[in-house]
Amino acid sequence: MFIWCKNSAYRAYKHVRMEQFDYPSIRLHTGRNMMTACQVMLRDHDEAFEITGVSLDGNLEGIETNYYYQDYIVFDDQMRYPDLMCRRDNVKVPRNVTQGIHLLLRVQEANVGTRQLTCTVHTSLGDFTANVTLVIHQVTLSEPKDAALQYEYFANFYGNMKSKIGEVENAMTPYYDFDAYSPKWWKLMKDYVEYFRLFRINTLYAPIMETLQDAGSKRVSKTEWKLDFSVFDQVIGFFLENGSFSRISIPHFIKPLAANTVNMLNEHGEFVQVVLKEDEDAELWLRALYTAIYKHFSEKGWLHLLQMHVQDEPHQTEYWLWARDIMRECMPGVVACEPIDTAGIGEGLGDACDIPIPRFEVYEMDRTYYNKLLEEGKTLWCYSCCFPEEQWWLNKFLDLPIHYSAMLYWACFSQGFTGYLHWGFNQWETGDPLFCGTSSRYKGDPFVVWPDVENDTITPTVRAITSIEGAQDYELLCQLAKVDEIAAKQISCRVARTFRDFAEDPCVLESAREEVLTLLDGWLTLASV
Repeated sequence: MFIWCKNSAYRAYKHVRMEQFDYPSIRLHTGRNMMTACQVMLRDHDEAFEITGVSLDGNLEGIETNYYYQDYIVFDDQMRYPDLMCRRDNVKVPRNVTQGIHLLLRVQEANVGTRQLTCTVHTSLGDFTANVTLVIHQVTLSEPKDAALQYEYFANFYGNMKSKIGEVENAMTPYYDFDAYSPKWWKLMKDYVEYFRLFRINTLYAPIMETLQDAGSKRVSKTEWKLDFSVFDQVIGFFLENGSFSRISIPHFIKPLAANTVNMLNEHGEFVQVVLKEDEDAELWLRALYTAIYKHFSEKGWLHLLQMHVQDEPHQTEYWLWARDIMRECMPGVVACEPIDTAGIGEGLGDACDIPIPRFEVYEMDRTYYNKLLEEGKTLWCYSCCFPEEQWWLNKFLDLPIHYSAMLYWACFSQGFTGYLHWGFNQWETGDPLFCGTSSRYKGDPFVVWPDVENDTITPTVRAITSIEGAQDYELLCQLAKVDEIAAKQISCRVARTFRDFAEDPCVLESAREEVLTLLDGWLTLASV
Protein backbone atom coordinates (compact mmCIF):
# COMPACT_ATOMS: atom_id res chain seq x y z
CA MET A 1 0.00 0.00 0.00
CA PHE A 2 1.26 3.46 -0.90
CA ILE A 3 0.15 6.31 1.38
CA TRP A 4 1.17 9.94 0.99
CA CYS A 5 -0.04 13.46 1.73
CA LYS A 6 -0.87 16.45 -0.48
CA ASN A 7 -2.09 19.99 0.13
CA SER A 8 -5.74 20.98 -0.21
CA ALA A 9 -5.28 22.31 -3.77
CA TYR A 10 -3.98 19.05 -5.24
CA ARG A 11 -6.23 17.53 -7.90
CA ALA A 12 -6.58 13.86 -6.90
CA TYR A 13 -7.46 12.06 -10.12
CA LYS A 14 -7.86 8.30 -9.87
CA HIS A 15 -4.77 7.65 -11.99
CA VAL A 16 -2.28 9.79 -10.04
CA ARG A 17 0.68 8.07 -8.44
CA MET A 18 2.97 8.90 -5.58
CA GLU A 19 5.71 11.31 -6.71
CA GLN A 20 9.41 11.27 -5.81
CA PHE A 21 9.21 13.70 -2.90
CA ASP A 22 5.81 12.67 -1.55
CA TYR A 23 5.74 11.33 2.00
CA PRO A 24 3.09 10.12 4.45
CA SER A 25 3.45 13.40 6.30
CA ILE A 26 2.56 17.06 5.87
CA ARG A 27 3.04 20.36 7.71
CA LEU A 28 0.11 22.80 7.93
CA HIS A 29 0.11 26.42 9.12
CA THR A 30 -2.96 28.12 10.51
CA GLY A 31 -4.28 30.46 13.20
CA ARG A 32 -7.21 30.52 15.57
CA ASN A 33 -10.76 30.74 14.24
CA MET A 34 -9.37 29.37 10.99
CA MET A 35 -9.68 26.18 8.98
CA THR A 36 -6.87 24.34 7.24
CA ALA A 37 -6.96 21.17 5.16
CA CYS A 38 -4.86 18.52 3.47
CA GLN A 39 -5.30 15.26 1.60
CA VAL A 40 -4.21 11.73 2.41
CA MET A 41 -3.84 9.51 -0.67
CA LEU A 42 -3.93 5.71 -0.85
CA ARG A 43 -3.13 3.35 -3.73
CA ASP A 44 -2.37 -0.36 -3.89
CA HIS A 45 -0.92 -1.98 -7.02
CA ASP A 46 -1.68 -5.58 -6.05
CA GLU A 47 -5.09 -5.72 -4.41
CA ALA A 48 -8.41 -3.96 -4.30
CA PHE A 49 -9.26 -2.76 -0.80
CA GLU A 50 -11.98 -1.12 1.25
CA ILE A 51 -11.59 1.92 3.48
CA THR A 52 -13.71 1.41 6.58
CA GLY A 53 -12.95 4.61 8.48
CA VAL A 54 -10.52 7.41 9.30
CA SER A 55 -9.35 8.52 12.75
CA LEU A 56 -7.16 11.39 13.91
CA ASP A 57 -5.19 11.13 17.14
CA GLY A 58 -3.04 13.53 19.14
CA ASN A 59 -3.71 16.74 21.02
CA LEU A 60 -6.98 17.90 19.44
CA GLU A 61 -8.04 20.27 22.21
CA GLY A 62 -9.74 23.28 20.65
CA ILE A 63 -9.73 21.70 17.19
CA GLU A 64 -12.79 20.48 15.29
CA THR A 65 -11.97 17.72 12.81
CA ASN A 66 -13.77 16.26 9.82
CA TYR A 67 -12.96 14.17 6.80
CA TYR A 68 -14.44 13.49 3.38
CA TYR A 69 -13.68 10.96 0.69
CA GLN A 70 -12.84 12.29 -2.75
CA ASP A 71 -15.70 11.87 -5.21
CA TYR A 72 -16.04 12.78 -8.85
CA ILE A 73 -18.33 14.53 -11.30
CA VAL A 74 -18.54 13.57 -14.97
CA PHE A 75 -19.51 15.85 -17.85
CA ASP A 76 -19.88 15.12 -21.55
CA ASP A 77 -16.12 15.29 -21.98
CA GLN A 78 -16.05 12.04 -19.92
CA MET A 79 -13.45 13.41 -17.53
CA ARG A 80 -13.91 12.35 -13.91
CA TYR A 81 -13.26 15.66 -12.18
CA PRO A 82 -12.20 15.31 -8.52
CA ASP A 83 -14.43 18.09 -7.20
CA LEU A 84 -17.17 16.46 -5.13
CA MET A 85 -16.58 15.14 -1.62
CA CYS A 86 -18.67 12.64 0.29
CA ARG A 87 -19.12 11.03 3.71
CA ARG A 88 -19.72 7.28 3.62
CA ASP A 89 -19.20 4.46 6.10
CA ASN A 90 -16.82 2.81 3.67
CA VAL A 91 -15.31 3.19 0.21
CA LYS A 92 -14.23 0.38 -2.12
CA VAL A 93 -11.04 1.11 -4.05
CA PRO A 94 -10.05 -1.01 -7.08
CA ARG A 95 -6.48 -2.18 -7.66
CA ASN A 96 -4.23 0.47 -9.25
CA VAL A 97 -6.65 3.28 -8.38
CA THR A 98 -5.86 6.20 -6.08
CA GLN A 99 -8.35 7.30 -3.43
CA GLY A 100 -8.03 10.70 -1.77
CA ILE A 101 -9.25 11.61 1.70
CA HIS A 102 -9.68 15.27 2.69
CA LEU A 103 -8.84 16.15 6.30
CA LEU A 104 -10.38 19.38 7.60
CA LEU A 105 -9.01 20.93 10.78
CA ARG A 106 -10.94 23.87 12.20
CA VAL A 107 -8.91 25.56 14.91
CA GLN A 108 -11.02 27.42 17.46
CA GLU A 109 -9.79 28.42 20.93
CA ALA A 110 -6.66 26.30 20.72
CA ASN A 111 -3.32 27.13 22.32
CA VAL A 112 -0.60 28.49 20.08
CA GLY A 113 2.12 25.98 19.21
CA THR A 114 2.86 22.86 17.22
CA ARG A 115 0.68 19.76 17.39
CA GLN A 116 1.81 16.34 16.18
CA LEU A 117 -1.24 14.46 14.90
CA THR A 118 -1.60 10.98 13.46
CA CYS A 119 -4.16 10.17 10.79
CA THR A 120 -5.03 6.47 10.65
CA VAL A 121 -6.85 5.09 7.64
CA HIS A 122 -8.57 1.81 8.49
CA THR A 123 -8.77 -0.58 5.53
CA SER A 124 -9.45 -4.21 4.71
CA LEU A 125 -5.69 -4.61 4.22
CA GLY A 126 -4.84 -3.15 7.63
CA ASP A 127 -4.33 0.28 9.17
CA PHE A 128 -2.09 2.85 7.50
CA THR A 129 -0.93 6.10 9.06
CA ALA A 130 0.14 9.57 7.99
CA ASN A 131 1.62 12.27 10.21
CA VAL A 132 0.18 15.79 10.29
CA THR A 133 2.20 18.57 11.90
CA LEU A 134 -0.16 21.41 12.73
CA VAL A 135 1.46 24.77 13.48
CA ILE A 136 -1.02 27.10 15.22
CA HIS A 137 0.15 30.70 14.95
CA GLN A 138 -0.75 33.57 17.27
CA VAL A 139 -3.22 35.32 14.99
CA THR A 140 -6.95 35.05 15.65
CA LEU A 141 -9.39 35.86 12.86
CA SER A 142 -12.51 37.85 13.70
CA GLU A 143 -16.00 36.50 13.21
CA PRO A 144 -17.30 37.00 9.63
CA LYS A 145 -19.56 39.92 10.59
CA ASP A 146 -16.46 41.86 11.66
CA ALA A 147 -14.31 40.84 8.67
CA ALA A 148 -12.51 43.27 6.39
CA LEU A 149 -13.93 41.57 3.27
CA GLN A 150 -17.63 41.90 2.52
CA TYR A 151 -18.52 38.55 1.02
CA GLU A 152 -21.78 37.69 -0.75
CA TYR A 153 -22.97 34.53 -2.43
CA PHE A 154 -26.20 34.15 -4.38
CA ALA A 155 -27.59 31.22 -2.36
CA ASN A 156 -30.86 29.50 -3.19
CA PHE A 157 -32.54 28.37 0.03
CA TYR A 158 -35.02 26.32 -1.99
CA GLY A 159 -32.40 24.61 -4.17
CA ASN A 160 -33.38 21.20 -5.60
CA MET A 161 -36.66 20.92 -3.74
CA LYS A 162 -39.24 19.06 -5.81
CA SER A 163 -42.17 20.59 -3.97
CA LYS A 164 -40.91 24.14 -4.55
CA ILE A 165 -39.40 24.24 -8.01
CA GLY A 166 -40.35 20.95 -9.66
CA GLU A 167 -37.73 18.93 -11.50
CA VAL A 168 -35.47 20.19 -14.26
CA GLU A 169 -34.97 17.90 -17.24
CA ASN A 170 -31.53 16.24 -17.37
CA ALA A 171 -30.53 17.68 -13.99
CA MET A 172 -27.17 16.44 -12.70
CA THR A 173 -28.07 16.65 -9.04
CA PRO A 174 -30.49 14.68 -6.82
CA TYR A 175 -33.54 16.29 -5.26
CA TYR A 176 -34.59 16.79 -1.64
CA ASP A 177 -37.85 15.08 -0.80
CA PHE A 178 -39.27 17.47 1.79
CA ASP A 179 -41.12 20.77 1.85
CA ALA A 180 -39.85 24.27 2.49
CA TYR A 181 -40.27 25.36 6.13
CA SER A 182 -40.60 21.74 7.30
CA PRO A 183 -38.40 20.52 10.20
CA LYS A 184 -35.99 18.91 7.72
CA TRP A 185 -35.77 22.19 5.79
CA TRP A 186 -34.92 24.15 8.93
CA LYS A 187 -32.23 21.58 9.74
CA LEU A 188 -30.83 22.11 6.24
CA MET A 189 -30.88 25.87 6.81
CA LYS A 190 -28.88 25.35 10.01
CA ASP A 191 -26.28 23.56 7.90
CA TYR A 192 -26.32 26.49 5.46
CA VAL A 193 -25.64 28.87 8.33
CA GLU A 194 -22.65 26.82 9.44
CA TYR A 195 -21.23 26.72 5.92
CA PHE A 196 -21.75 30.47 5.55
CA ARG A 197 -19.77 30.99 8.74
CA LEU A 198 -17.03 28.64 7.55
CA PHE A 199 -16.89 30.41 4.17
CA ARG A 200 -16.84 33.77 6.02
CA ILE A 201 -19.92 34.86 4.07
CA ASN A 202 -21.18 37.94 5.91
CA THR A 203 -23.62 39.43 3.40
CA LEU A 204 -26.90 37.52 3.49
CA TYR A 205 -28.65 37.25 0.12
CA ALA A 206 -32.26 37.41 1.29
CA PRO A 207 -35.09 35.51 -0.50
CA ILE A 208 -37.69 38.26 -0.26
CA MET A 209 -39.96 37.59 -3.25
CA GLU A 210 -40.39 33.89 -2.47
CA THR A 211 -41.17 34.55 1.18
CA LEU A 212 -43.64 37.35 0.42
CA GLN A 213 -45.53 35.05 -1.92
CA ASP A 214 -45.40 32.12 0.51
CA ALA A 215 -46.94 34.34 3.20
CA GLY A 216 -49.93 35.13 0.97
CA SER A 217 -48.99 38.64 -0.19
CA LYS A 218 -51.12 40.06 -3.00
CA ARG A 219 -52.50 43.20 -4.63
CA VAL A 220 -55.56 44.64 -2.91
CA SER A 221 -56.25 47.80 -4.95
CA LYS A 222 -54.91 49.84 -7.83
CA THR A 223 -52.18 51.39 -5.69
CA GLU A 224 -51.93 49.03 -2.72
CA TRP A 225 -50.50 45.62 -1.94
CA LYS A 226 -50.87 43.57 1.22
CA LEU A 227 -47.25 42.54 1.78
CA ASP A 228 -46.84 39.98 4.54
CA PHE A 229 -43.26 39.74 5.87
CA SER A 230 -43.95 36.99 8.41
CA VAL A 231 -42.18 34.19 6.51
CA PHE A 232 -39.34 36.56 5.55
CA ASP A 233 -38.88 37.43 9.22
CA GLN A 234 -38.77 33.75 10.18
CA VAL A 235 -36.08 32.96 7.63
CA ILE A 236 -33.95 36.09 8.02
CA GLY A 237 -34.37 36.10 11.78
CA PHE A 238 -33.11 32.50 11.87
CA PHE A 239 -29.99 33.36 9.85
CA LEU A 240 -29.25 36.50 11.86
CA GLU A 241 -29.65 34.66 15.16
CA ASN A 242 -27.50 31.68 14.18
CA GLY A 243 -25.04 33.23 11.72
CA SER A 244 -22.52 36.07 11.55
CA PHE A 245 -23.78 38.69 9.10
CA SER A 246 -23.07 42.38 8.78
CA ARG A 247 -25.38 43.06 5.82
CA ILE A 248 -28.65 41.86 4.31
CA SER A 249 -28.70 42.07 0.53
CA ILE A 250 -32.05 42.28 -1.24
CA PRO A 251 -31.99 40.72 -4.75
CA HIS A 252 -32.84 42.68 -7.87
CA PHE A 253 -36.51 43.06 -8.84
CA ILE A 254 -35.94 44.16 -12.44
CA LYS A 255 -35.13 41.27 -14.76
CA PRO A 256 -31.39 41.14 -15.53
CA LEU A 257 -29.27 42.11 -18.53
CA ALA A 258 -31.19 43.98 -21.25
CA ALA A 259 -34.68 43.30 -19.87
CA ASN A 260 -37.25 46.00 -19.14
CA THR A 261 -39.73 44.05 -17.01
CA VAL A 262 -40.36 43.30 -13.37
CA ASN A 263 -42.35 40.51 -11.68
CA MET A 264 -45.38 41.94 -9.85
CA LEU A 265 -47.75 40.21 -7.45
CA ASN A 266 -51.33 40.36 -8.76
CA GLU A 267 -54.62 40.13 -6.87
CA HIS A 268 -54.34 36.32 -6.76
CA GLY A 269 -50.86 36.38 -5.22
CA GLU A 270 -49.29 35.26 -8.50
CA PHE A 271 -46.32 36.86 -10.21
CA VAL A 272 -46.96 38.55 -13.55
CA GLN A 273 -44.55 40.53 -15.69
CA VAL A 274 -45.10 44.25 -16.22
CA VAL A 275 -43.10 46.59 -18.48
CA LEU A 276 -41.05 49.38 -16.93
CA LYS A 277 -41.92 53.01 -17.86
CA GLU A 278 -44.69 51.82 -20.20
CA ASP A 279 -47.01 50.07 -17.76
CA GLU A 280 -48.20 52.26 -14.88
CA ASP A 281 -48.36 49.17 -12.68
CA ALA A 282 -44.57 48.78 -12.78
CA GLU A 283 -43.91 52.07 -10.98
CA LEU A 284 -46.82 51.56 -8.57
CA TRP A 285 -45.49 48.13 -7.66
CA LEU A 286 -41.88 49.22 -7.17
CA ARG A 287 -42.96 52.18 -5.02
CA ALA A 288 -45.12 49.94 -2.86
CA LEU A 289 -42.40 47.32 -2.57
CA TYR A 290 -39.51 49.69 -1.80
CA THR A 291 -41.63 51.62 0.72
CA ALA A 292 -42.76 48.45 2.49
CA ILE A 293 -39.23 47.04 2.72
CA TYR A 294 -37.85 50.31 4.09
CA LYS A 295 -40.63 50.57 6.68
CA HIS A 296 -40.30 46.94 7.73
CA PHE A 297 -36.52 47.03 8.08
CA SER A 298 -36.83 50.21 10.13
CA GLU A 299 -39.33 48.58 12.46
CA LYS A 300 -37.17 45.45 12.85
CA GLY A 301 -34.04 47.47 13.58
CA TRP A 302 -32.32 46.05 10.49
CA LEU A 303 -32.06 49.23 8.41
CA HIS A 304 -28.33 49.60 9.08
CA LEU A 305 -27.79 46.15 7.51
CA LEU A 306 -29.75 46.79 4.34
CA GLN A 307 -28.32 47.04 0.83
CA MET A 308 -30.24 46.74 -2.44
CA HIS A 309 -29.60 45.28 -5.86
CA VAL A 310 -31.59 47.02 -8.61
CA GLN A 311 -31.03 45.07 -11.85
CA ASP A 312 -28.46 42.31 -12.10
CA GLU A 313 -25.80 42.94 -14.77
CA PRO A 314 -27.61 45.81 -16.54
CA HIS A 315 -26.75 46.14 -20.21
CA GLN A 316 -28.10 49.68 -20.38
CA THR A 317 -28.48 52.39 -17.76
CA GLU A 318 -32.00 53.67 -18.51
CA TYR A 319 -34.10 51.30 -16.44
CA TRP A 320 -31.56 50.93 -13.64
CA LEU A 321 -31.37 54.71 -13.12
CA TRP A 322 -35.15 55.07 -13.39
CA ALA A 323 -35.70 52.47 -10.66
CA ARG A 324 -32.86 53.92 -8.57
CA ASP A 325 -34.58 57.32 -8.53
CA ILE A 326 -37.74 55.68 -7.18
CA MET A 327 -35.69 53.79 -4.62
CA ARG A 328 -34.05 57.00 -3.39
CA GLU A 329 -37.47 58.54 -2.78
CA CYS A 330 -38.84 55.48 -1.00
CA MET A 331 -35.67 54.28 0.75
CA PRO A 332 -33.61 57.36 1.68
CA GLY A 333 -30.00 56.58 2.56
CA VAL A 334 -30.13 52.90 1.55
CA VAL A 335 -27.08 51.65 -0.34
CA ALA A 336 -27.43 50.38 -3.92
CA CYS A 337 -24.87 47.89 -5.24
CA GLU A 338 -24.71 46.09 -8.57
CA PRO A 339 -22.75 43.46 -10.47
CA ILE A 340 -21.57 45.00 -13.76
CA ASP A 341 -20.66 42.74 -16.69
CA THR A 342 -20.38 45.33 -19.48
CA ALA A 343 -17.68 47.91 -20.10
CA GLY A 344 -18.86 51.51 -19.68
CA ILE A 345 -21.94 50.68 -17.60
CA GLY A 346 -20.27 51.47 -14.28
CA GLU A 347 -19.40 54.98 -15.43
CA GLY A 348 -22.93 55.36 -16.80
CA LEU A 349 -24.45 54.51 -13.42
CA GLY A 350 -22.08 56.96 -11.75
CA ASP A 351 -22.78 58.09 -8.21
CA ALA A 352 -26.24 56.50 -8.29
CA CYS A 353 -24.49 53.15 -7.67
CA ASP A 354 -22.98 53.33 -4.20
CA ILE A 355 -21.04 50.07 -4.58
CA PRO A 356 -20.10 49.14 -8.15
CA ILE A 357 -19.24 45.43 -8.51
CA PRO A 358 -17.40 44.96 -11.82
CA ARG A 359 -16.68 41.49 -13.08
CA PHE A 360 -12.97 40.71 -13.27
CA GLU A 361 -12.43 41.45 -16.96
CA VAL A 362 -14.75 44.48 -16.90
CA TYR A 363 -12.59 45.99 -14.19
CA GLU A 364 -9.55 45.41 -16.40
CA MET A 365 -11.26 47.06 -19.38
CA ASP A 366 -12.40 50.06 -17.31
CA ARG A 367 -9.42 50.05 -14.95
CA THR A 368 -8.82 53.82 -15.24
CA TYR A 369 -12.37 54.64 -14.14
CA TYR A 370 -12.52 52.14 -11.27
CA ASN A 371 -9.05 52.99 -9.98
CA LYS A 372 -10.10 56.64 -9.85
CA LEU A 373 -13.04 55.61 -7.64
CA LEU A 374 -10.63 53.74 -5.35
CA GLU A 375 -8.35 56.79 -5.14
CA GLU A 376 -11.37 58.88 -4.15
CA GLY A 377 -12.10 56.42 -1.33
CA LYS A 378 -15.18 54.81 -2.86
CA THR A 379 -16.09 51.25 -1.86
CA LEU A 380 -15.49 48.81 -4.70
CA TRP A 381 -16.31 45.12 -4.87
CA CYS A 382 -15.69 42.66 -7.68
CA TYR A 383 -17.41 39.47 -8.78
CA SER A 384 -17.13 36.36 -10.91
CA CYS A 385 -19.90 34.72 -12.89
CA CYS A 386 -19.17 32.48 -15.90
CA PHE A 387 -16.84 34.91 -17.61
CA PRO A 388 -13.98 35.40 -18.12
CA GLU A 389 -13.68 31.73 -19.07
CA GLU A 390 -10.18 31.66 -20.54
CA GLN A 391 -7.68 29.65 -18.51
CA TRP A 392 -5.34 32.61 -18.04
CA TRP A 393 -7.91 34.24 -15.70
CA LEU A 394 -8.54 33.30 -12.11
CA ASN A 395 -11.99 31.80 -11.63
CA LYS A 396 -13.86 29.05 -9.76
CA PHE A 397 -14.43 26.59 -12.62
CA LEU A 398 -13.71 23.00 -11.62
CA ASP A 399 -11.69 22.38 -14.80
CA LEU A 400 -9.23 25.11 -13.80
CA PRO A 401 -6.45 24.47 -11.27
CA ILE A 402 -8.03 24.24 -7.82
CA HIS A 403 -5.74 26.81 -6.20
CA TYR A 404 -7.20 29.50 -8.51
CA SER A 405 -10.22 29.52 -6.18
CA ALA A 406 -7.94 30.68 -3.35
CA MET A 407 -5.72 33.00 -5.36
CA LEU A 408 -8.55 35.23 -6.53
CA TYR A 409 -8.91 36.55 -2.95
CA TRP A 410 -5.23 37.54 -3.03
CA ALA A 411 -5.94 39.39 -6.29
CA CYS A 412 -8.84 41.17 -4.55
CA PHE A 413 -6.46 42.38 -1.85
CA SER A 414 -3.73 43.37 -4.31
CA GLN A 415 -6.13 45.56 -6.27
CA GLY A 416 -7.94 47.17 -3.35
CA PHE A 417 -11.33 45.48 -3.54
CA THR A 418 -13.10 45.31 -0.18
CA GLY A 419 -15.92 43.02 -1.29
CA TYR A 420 -16.35 39.91 -3.41
CA LEU A 421 -19.52 38.40 -4.85
CA HIS A 422 -19.94 35.01 -6.51
CA TRP A 423 -23.26 33.97 -7.99
CA GLY A 424 -22.91 30.22 -7.60
CA PHE A 425 -23.24 28.90 -4.06
CA ASN A 426 -25.84 26.23 -4.87
CA GLN A 427 -27.47 27.17 -8.18
CA TRP A 428 -27.91 23.53 -9.14
CA GLU A 429 -31.13 23.73 -11.16
CA THR A 430 -30.65 26.74 -13.39
CA GLY A 431 -32.60 25.04 -16.17
CA ASP A 432 -29.82 25.89 -18.59
CA PRO A 433 -27.47 23.04 -19.58
CA LEU A 434 -24.72 25.60 -20.14
CA PHE A 435 -24.55 26.05 -16.39
CA CYS A 436 -25.42 22.85 -14.57
CA GLY A 437 -25.93 20.12 -17.14
CA THR A 438 -23.62 17.44 -18.45
CA SER A 439 -22.74 19.75 -21.36
CA SER A 440 -21.93 22.63 -19.03
CA ARG A 441 -19.75 25.33 -20.52
CA TYR A 442 -18.92 26.88 -17.15
CA LYS A 443 -18.14 23.69 -15.28
CA GLY A 444 -18.78 24.04 -11.56
CA ASP A 445 -19.38 27.77 -11.59
CA PRO A 446 -23.00 27.51 -10.35
CA PHE A 447 -22.05 25.68 -7.15
CA VAL A 448 -19.40 25.22 -4.48
CA VAL A 449 -21.48 22.83 -2.39
CA TRP A 450 -23.41 19.72 -3.41
CA PRO A 451 -26.78 18.35 -2.24
CA ASP A 452 -26.39 15.36 0.06
CA VAL A 453 -30.00 14.20 -0.12
CA GLU A 454 -29.34 10.93 1.73
CA ASN A 455 -28.49 12.91 4.85
CA ASP A 456 -30.68 15.96 4.12
CA THR A 457 -27.67 18.26 4.08
CA ILE A 458 -24.99 19.68 1.79
CA THR A 459 -21.32 18.80 1.38
CA PRO A 460 -18.46 21.03 0.25
CA THR A 461 -16.57 20.67 -2.99
CA VAL A 462 -12.78 20.78 -3.24
CA ARG A 463 -13.13 24.35 -4.57
CA ALA A 464 -15.10 25.23 -1.44
CA ILE A 465 -12.12 24.28 0.72
CA THR A 466 -9.66 26.42 -1.24
CA SER A 467 -12.20 29.28 -1.33
CA ILE A 468 -12.43 29.17 2.47
CA GLU A 469 -8.65 29.27 2.72
CA GLY A 470 -8.51 32.20 0.28
CA ALA A 471 -11.07 34.23 2.24
CA GLN A 472 -9.04 33.61 5.40
CA ASP A 473 -5.87 34.71 3.58
CA TYR A 474 -7.54 38.03 2.72
CA GLU A 475 -8.15 38.68 6.41
CA LEU A 476 -4.56 37.74 7.29
CA LEU A 477 -3.27 40.18 4.68
CA CYS A 478 -5.50 42.93 6.09
CA GLN A 479 -4.15 42.29 9.59
CA LEU A 480 -0.59 42.46 8.30
CA ALA A 481 -1.35 45.64 6.34
CA LYS A 482 -2.29 47.40 9.59
CA VAL A 483 1.29 47.07 10.81
CA ASP A 484 3.26 46.68 7.56
CA GLU A 485 1.27 47.70 4.51
CA ILE A 486 4.25 47.44 2.16
CA ALA A 487 5.03 43.84 3.15
CA ALA A 488 1.37 42.82 2.85
CA LYS A 489 1.11 44.28 -0.64
CA GLN A 490 4.41 42.81 -1.80
CA ILE A 491 3.54 39.31 -0.61
CA SER A 492 0.05 39.51 -2.05
CA CYS A 493 1.28 40.66 -5.46
CA ARG A 494 3.77 37.81 -5.48
CA VAL A 495 0.79 35.43 -5.35
CA ALA A 496 -1.66 37.38 -7.54
CA ARG A 497 -1.12 40.93 -8.73
CA THR A 498 -4.31 40.89 -10.80
CA PHE A 499 -6.88 38.33 -11.90
CA ARG A 500 -4.72 37.44 -14.90
CA ASP A 501 -1.23 38.06 -13.51
CA PHE A 502 -0.58 35.44 -10.85
CA ALA A 503 1.73 32.60 -9.81
CA GLU A 504 0.87 29.30 -11.47
CA ASP A 505 2.64 27.23 -8.81
CA PRO A 506 0.42 26.51 -5.77
CA CYS A 507 3.60 26.24 -3.66
CA VAL A 508 3.96 30.02 -4.02
CA LEU A 509 0.56 30.39 -2.36
CA GLU A 510 1.48 28.02 0.47
CA SER A 511 4.80 29.71 1.22
CA ALA A 512 3.19 33.17 1.11
CA ARG A 513 0.51 32.09 3.58
CA GLU A 514 3.17 30.77 5.96
CA GLU A 515 5.18 33.98 5.56
CA VAL A 516 2.20 36.17 6.44
CA LEU A 517 1.42 34.07 9.52
CA THR A 518 5.07 34.19 10.63
CA LEU A 519 5.28 37.97 10.19
CA LEU A 520 2.08 38.39 12.20
CA ASP A 521 3.62 36.23 14.94
CA GLY A 522 6.49 38.69 15.14
CA TRP A 523 4.26 41.73 15.35
CA LEU A 524 1.93 40.16 17.90
CA THR A 525 4.88 39.10 20.05
CA LEU A 526 6.27 42.65 19.87
CA ALA A 527 2.90 44.12 20.81
CA SER A 528 2.64 41.87 23.87
CA VAL A 529 6.00 42.95 25.31
